[in-house]
Amino acid sequence: MKTTSLRLKVPYPMTFILIVVTYFMMSYHYWFVKLLGGYVIRVWIPIIAVSWLYFIKRLIYHEKPAQNRKVFFLNVLIFVYYFFVTISILRNEEDVISVGKYLLYFGGSFLLYIVILGTYRSNEAIEKTIKYLYFIAIMLSLYIIIFFAIVKPKAYDVFHMDTNVGELGLDTLATFVSEGELIVRKTIPGINANSSAYMLFPMILVGIYFFKKSTRTVKYLYLTGTVLLLYTLGSILSRGSFIALFGALIYLSFKKWFNWKQISVGILLFVFLFPFKEDIYLRMLEPLSYYFNIGSDYIQVEKISTARFETIRDTLDIIKEIPLIGIGMTNFNNRQLNLFDTPTTEHNEYIRMIAERGIFSFLSFIFIIGLLIYLFYRVLENRKSQNIYQKDLGELFAAGLIGFIIHLNFAPPYNYLWIWLAFSVAWIRNLGLTNPTLLRRLRENEKRFNP
Repeated sequence: MKTTSLRLKVPYPMTFILIVVTYFMMSYHYWFVKLLGGYVIRVWIPIIAVSWLYFIKRLIYHEKPAQNRKVFFLNVLIFVYYFFVTISILRNEEDVISVGKYLLYFGGSFLLYIVILGTYRSNEAIEKTIKYLYFIAIMLSLYIIIFFAIVKPKAYDVFHMDTNVGELGLDTLATFVSEGELIVRKTIPGINANSSAYMLFPMILVGIYFFKKSTRTVKYLYLTGTVLLLYTLGSILSRGSFIALFGALIYLSFKKWFNWKQISVGILLFVFLFPFKEDIYLRMLEPLSYYFNIGSDYIQVEKISTARFETIRDTLDIIKEIPLIGIGMTNFNNRQLNLFDTPTTEHNEYIRMIAERGIFSFLSFIFIIGLLIYLFYRVLENRKSQNIYQKDLGELFAAGLIGFIIHLNFAPPYNYLWIWLAFSVAWIRNLGLTNPTLLRRLRENEKRFNP
């Protein structure tokens, strides 16, 4: 069915607020921290609070989680992954503060996954939620564009303040020089550029999904919003997010989401939308400068790329020792930060996972991704069931998963990946809830329980 309206109703308000706060890292936004007088609310605090309410209400109403054999083994693998991560933390971290810090960091993602998976029992609610996330992403994109149009790089020192977690400011994470000019990567004030790009690239896919599904004027509103997100992503200058987006779009092209006319327009849009932003092309070519000379005007390329490749070499040296449970997060960070003149650590999450958390954690994670890909393949290729669920929504989540798989070569997953995984698994699980008696019981329970 085609969508012709922008009408929205928030499903599961408490869980939705948790998703928004976590996905967009609201507690680190400069304006919000300023409003709280320099106090940063740790990400795990709202996750723990909502999780506690979730489990208490489930206990009160004796509500069992909706089960589906398709995802049972996947959830077992996720539990196994976090079990090995916990073992690594307890074995390698030397003080109580570090142990608590990383248990909360990784455990928070696990609890977030459980809450989302247990709450969203209808694919219609999932669709409404990602629509809301898309609109919030557009507002943040406008915020970034307007803010950096007003604030010039020379005035950045004004926007620094001391907080309970250290200094917070317009953290763009990286600057570089192109043709003698200092180029500052745009971002949400208070959040580093890589995190801002990481949260935006899946929303571009969501915009394409609703553009494809909508009709009339609404269709072009989604197109405008998606182009705005693409422009903002280009301003952030994130290589990993652009490459991940391309990978997801290639998958959707094979699924015949686009005709040749749309593909041609997309290519022209990419070529001509950023002629004044050639820096994004330079940053994507930057790693090649380790082997080739791509221009003397881009003076910091060699220094940055050398550090990146040296961190990879050092991480592989750790892996050669076959660390079953890794060397630990603190040991790994201290080793690499003290090893190089340029303060940087390994960006490839796959080899970093082996070095930090060990081979067992890595293999568990790979099995999770592999099984989820298999489930997507089985469900999306099952032609007999295509009339009873929204196939396009599943292809959207599959495309996003492909994008995240690619992106993990360039940055850690934060909570973005686990939110996307939770929605993907919930979508697959919900397809199996076709028994009329079960559906009626779930609807009755949802009327009295709305986390």
